[in-house]
Amino acid sequence: MNYKNINDLILNGNTLSEEVIDDDILRYVLANNVLAIYLNRFGQGVSKESRRKLEIVTKALHLANNKFQRTLRLITEICKKHNIDFLLFKTYKCFGDEYLGDIDLLVRENQIEVFVDNLKTVGFSCRKEGRKKYECRKKIFSKIEPRTEVVFHGIKIFGQEDLWKNKQVVKIKASVVPTTSSLIDTYALLFNVFYGPKYMDLYLYKLVRQNMGAANVFVAKANNDYINRFLKGVSIRGSNQKFPVFPSNTLFFDFWLKEITKSRYISLFSKLKHLIFFLYIKYKYLFFNKLEFSHSLHLSR
Repeated sequence: MNYKNINDLILNGNTLSEEVIDDDILRYVLANNVLAIYLNRFGQGVSKESRRKLEIVTKALHLANNKFQRTLRLITEICKKHNIDFLLFKTYKCFGDEYLGDIDLLVRENQIEVFVDNLKTVGFSCRKEGRKKYECRKKIFSKIEPRTEVVFHGIKIFGQEDLWKNKQVVKIKASVVPTTSSLIDTYALLFNVFYGPKYMDLYLYKLVRQNMGAANVFVAKANNDYINRFLKGVSIRGSNQKFPVFPSNTLFFDFWLKEITKSRYISLFSKLKHLIFFLYIKYKYLFFNKLEFSHSLHLSR
C-alpha cells in the first residue's frame, strides 16, 4: 500500500492510479478517521471484489452514523425540553460524513446535573469522571461524554468563556446543532497528543492545515512550545509519512518533565502512568501496527 498516494487523496483530492479497497487500506483510513472521505472517491471503474468490499463497508458506516444520529436527536430533544445549552465538542467532522466514536458535549456548569439526570431518566448509566465531566452509556446509542470545560489531568485548557464565545452552528444530516469552532477543536486535539497522551492522525493533520496554514507549511498559532515543535517536525515530512504520527521520545520526555511532573493536580502514580502509557501506545503501534484508540466497524456480509 502506498501511503503517500492515499494521503494525497485525502489531503489534496488527488486521484489514485487504481480504484481499489482492500483490508490494509481499510485499516489505514479507519485508523486515521478519514474512511468516509476515501469511500466517496470511488467511481464506476472499481473491480468486482473491491465493489463487494465497498458495499459492505458503506453499509457498516451507514449503521454507525445512524447510531450517532439517534443519539444526537435524543440530546437535542432533552436540551430543548429543559432549556439546556449545549455544544458538540471535537465531534463534528469537518471533512467527510463519519461518526464512529463518542459524542463529546459541552454543557453550562449550572445545567450539567439537569442534563445528566435526564439521561438517567431515559435509561442511560452515567459515571462521574472528575468534578465536571460524566460518561453516559446506553445500548444502541453512542457514548455521551458531557463536561463543562476542557481539562486534561486537572489542567484547564479551555474555560467556558473561550468555548462559548467561539461557537458555530452546523448541519449534520437533518439536524442543525451548535458546536465549538473548528479552531477550538484543532487546539484541543493537538493538546490531547501530549496531555492525553495520543497521536496525530490524518484527519487532525488535515484539520491543522486548514486552520493553521496552507500546503505543508504550518503557521504555528497554538502558543505552546511543545505543539509548535511537534508541528514543525510533522510539516517537514508532510504527506510522505505514514499516519498516525507520534511525538519523538525526546520531545515527549521534555514535555513530561516540565509540564506533567511539576503539576500539583496530578498524583505521582498518574504522572508515571502518563509516561508509561505514551510509550505503550507508541510502541504497540510501531512494533505490532495496533492502535490503542482505533475505531472498528461491524462488517456483516
